[in-house]
Amino acid sequence: MIKIIGYGNPFRRDDAIGIWITVRLKYIWAPPQNKIDFWIGQQLVPELAEWIYEADTVLFIDSSLKLENGKGWNLIKVVPEDEFTHNMFHSIDVNTILSLCKREYGILPMTYLLAVTGYDFSYGTGLTKEAKKAAVEAIEYIKEFLS
Repeated sequence: MIKIIGYGNPFRRDDAIGIWITVRLKYIWAPPQNKIDFWIGQQLVPELAEWIYEADTVLFIDSSLKLENGKGWNLIKVVPEDEFTHNMFHSIDVNTILSLCKREYGILPMTYLLAVTGYDFSYGTGLTKEAKKAAVEAIEYIKEFLS
């Protein structure tokens, strides 16, 4: 089972890249033909630890500031910190979700973060042309990577 988690703020322009990509992947791999589940939200929540613990592979998709690799996106294998120390009062990141999963269920699925460059995080809706181009390239890569 593959779990794909796309998140970001749909009212901060390119911050919505994770949502934009995940919606498109959901239409490409519409259930029940594939063993892929999707979660879309504005921010990560602790309950995702329970949602991912039985997955073989988990893919988080989020926007990023300019990446150093020269591409508009980067796929990173995520390994959580050994110790869970997050207070969960203001924000939760991918490492927090994985640490919770390991602490509560003793399991860590293979996890990746797809970071896609965002260019405009001001108030507004819709991706910039540059962000959309990077997102389309990332989708093509993910289709191959997860096949």
